[in-house]
Amino acid sequence: PPKKAYEKKLQEAADYLAQMYFNGQSVDVDCQQSWHYYDNSYIKKMTQRDYLDYCEKDRKRRNDFSQQLPELTLEKYAGLFGWIDNIPLCQIGFVVNTNKLIHVANLRVKLILKNDAGVSDERMVAFPPLGLNTLGAEQGMGDSFKSMGYILMKNGDLCDYHKLTFTVKSATATINGKKVDLLKTDNLHIIQN
Repeated sequence: PPKKAYEKKLQEAADYLAQMYFNGQSVDVDCQQSWHYYDNSYIKKMTQRDYLDYCEKDRKRRNDFSQQLPELTLEKYAGLFGWIDNIPLCQIGFVVNTNKLIHVANLRVKLILKNDAGVSDERMVAFPPLGLNTLGAEQGMGDSFKSMGYILMKNGDLCDYHKLTFTVKSATATINGKKVDLLKTDNLHIIQN
């Protein structure tokens, strides 16, 4: 029914606004305002006291780290393989982790992928924001210190996840509102697995 759909959309909007005020995304951090929206959202899992404690602790940690760059690690995460119209397709997943509560957005990494036979390809992978809060990416669900990005490959030669290695050609992100070249600052570290 329309009323239930409308109420669900209101709860989703409240969740989004709670995250904005909790994380300080496009607004100043306001823990009381964040609680107001969180209390009306569909994912409510915490008491008011716990929620406000997390919000204040995160605000302090973000302020403490505001002049620092995080150390990021990048590694292959998973590979999915299939066929469409006799064309091999795969999706290679990469995961990036951060060690600090610092907002990392617009992370773009240009990779050179290579298999054991010497076949290579250059691809860009984009990652959702990470390092926003200690509650998780969606206020209690997920891990906000980790983000995953995927590359869809139509080259079957590069679909064997276990024989695939990679190097980073370029890596940029917006960190605390400033564009950063992560190769120049040496803040992106590769883990080959």
